[in-house]
Amino acid sequence: MSFDESSADAGGQGHWGLIDRIYETGQSPKSWPLLLDSLFNSFSFGESIDSAASTVPGTSLQELWPHFERALALNSYIDEVASNTAEMAHADFPYPLVLINDAFDIVYRNAEGVRPFPPQSGIEVNGQKVSITSSDVANRLSAFVRASHGGNPDRTVSPLCHDEQSNNHLVAISLPREPGRNLVALGWLDPVDQGRLTTEHFRQLYNLTDAESNVLDLILRGQETDEVAHSLSIASPTVRAHLKSIYRKTATAGKSDLIQTIRCGPALLRRFLAPRTEMYADTKEAKNRRNQTVPLSDGRQLGFAEFGARNGTPILLVHNLIGSRLQLPTGEENLIAQGSRLIVPDRPGVGLSSPQPHPSLRLWSNDIGELADHLGLNQFDMVGSSMGAIYGLALAHNQPNRIRRFAMVSCLPEIAGGKMTRNILPSTRRLFQLARYAPSLLKTILRFIVRKGPDAYLDELVCDLPQLDQRLYEDPAFHRMMVSAVRETLRQGAASIFDDIKVMANPWGFSPESIRVPVHYWHGQDDTMAPHSMVQTFADRIPDCTQHLVEKESHWLLFRQWNAIVAELLR
Repeated sequence: MSFDESSADAGGQGHWGLIDRIYETGQSPKSWPLLLDSLFNSFSFGESIDSAASTVPGTSLQELWPHFERALALNSYIDEVASNTAEMAHADFPYPLVLINDAFDIVYRNAEGVRPFPPQSGIEVNGQKVSITSSDVANRLSAFVRASHGGNPDRTVSPLCHDEQSNNHLVAISLPREPGRNLVALGWLDPVDQGRLTTEHFRQLYNLTDAESNVLDLILRGQETDEVAHSLSIASPTVRAHLKSIYRKTATAGKSDLIQTIRCGPALLRRFLAPRTEMYADTKEAKNRRNQTVPLSDGRQLGFAEFGARNGTPILLVHNLIGSRLQLPTGEENLIAQGSRLIVPDRPGVGLSSPQPHPSLRLWSNDIGELADHLGLNQFDMVGSSMGAIYGLALAHNQPNRIRRFAMVSCLPEIAGGKMTRNILPSTRRLFQLARYAPSLLKTILRFIVRKGPDAYLDELVCDLPQLDQRLYEDPAFHRMMVSAVRETLRQGAASIFDDIKVMANPWGFSPESIRVPVHYWHGQDDTMAPHSMVQTFADRIPDCTQHLVEKESHWLLFRQWNAIVAELLR
């Protein structure tokens, strides 16, 4: 039966309202919860049915399918643009910034770019079009755009004009995507108020050597070639050789050009790359340890990472739904201080791990058994958080002789058969219901959700977290760690997320009474994603279970209570 426009209801939840919501979600994945609302208003996903039944006459999932596919195709161009503008879209960037194509159409602007450029910039923004009021600026910009869109620009940054009164520069920045389809950013910038660049910035921004960075630093301070040679105690010909290399790496033709380009260069967009701490160790050995694989007996491979003390007490960490082997609960220095050897495997289809054609908790347990054999581990402690706690329970059930103690952190409740779905968050409940009753539709929705990449996806995820959990992301090192972890989650697409949700939504294949491993149950009293009252019913049935209910804690207590959890495990 075809759609009947007259059947759409006044609230926009009928046929055409639902189709409109699909395309809206395609352009803005953050609206996917509204799409779920519309779908559940149009279809009946009961707790005891095996298929979705339409509550609106004439509506079927098959008829909606082409709209989902077209919405995803429409979204692809938006994704391409967004992936090249994420850094410049940073809310802290305090200057007007617009992106244009070769027709001078605006394809993106930041918050400051909504305002008009000053008259002295020579740029006017009219709707979605940029026009040039200065012939000099027009000629320079046209030449720069032609070079950029030819695929071989002689530089990535070009100052177009300078206003002496405000000391601001109009700067063009090339953002290469592919030959003939590049974008150019226009910014009205004040380089002085950004502070002084350092030799560390020169090394990172322009790939200069230490010696070249020192020469450039003194040139920017106003020294001539002989003065630089005297200051650095090197010969003048050596300084000139360094300058020649600097000109080549920065695509400049002389000192004046060099100074102007550096002062208006990419550092303005990168916010000076201030010294920062990281949760990951930065040695070559540490990088190799967090990107390992082991071949499995069925021909697949399992990716895993190791952190902390190489000969420390082995602890297996089972990552949560949106996680991977790169999800660290604490910094590596702290792990070393604890004497912990943290082992974090990618689940099937995540990061470096091959997909499992028929994923199940039992088969995943077999994979971990092979990993333990590969690492020579007869026994180890284990921590699992959120959905990772369910996989940890399965391993404790299937291979109890391997596990000494298990920390079950912020575990999600048992929902198979829909028994407990009424009390969990509506958005979470609907995902699990779709996994059971409309798996193909869930796959499409997940493609919407992950399409914007790790940064955008994480930003949207954080907005839905309780305030206590949101504050974790105020630490830049933690945020960068999570972006790296989510990037690995999405490396192979959304299939692994779908598999995890489906595994949890169906019977787990074991009962809590069958767990023979000592379990430490950690849960936040204020956890809204997995309310303690629901999970405790399950935990009470585990024979050897020590319960730790933490006051004023939320779902992501793993990252705040790691030391306490490990201390309890290793006691």
